[in-house]
Amino acid sequence: MDFAYCTECKELSYAITDSNGVFDRNKAASNHWAHKNIVFTRPPREYISPVMNILVKLGAQLPISNMEMQFFKLALELAEDEDVAKWHRNLLQESQVSKRSR
Repeated sequence: MDFAYCTECKELSYAITDSNGVFDRNKAASNHWAHKNIVFTRPPREYISPVMNILVKLGAQLPISNMEMQFFKLALELAEDEDVAKWHRNLLQESQVSKRSR
């Protein structure tokens, strides 16, 4: 089971992938099946900090503060903005190149 974020309802829920790792909308939380969902299928370390933090805490069943959830939602809303998403992709590429060159 993976976690999914409904961008229309702004709610975090679950998503179940098949044996090939493919997300099927019929296996998401039933009140979000027709909505746009972001499914977090990659390891948490591959996401930006606010998203990674929430995914790790959910996986470990640790409590999440309101502030952490607000940062999580803000990070996802900014990621939907194409300019911010492009900037973030460039930043990730630069950090990966600098890690390889060390």
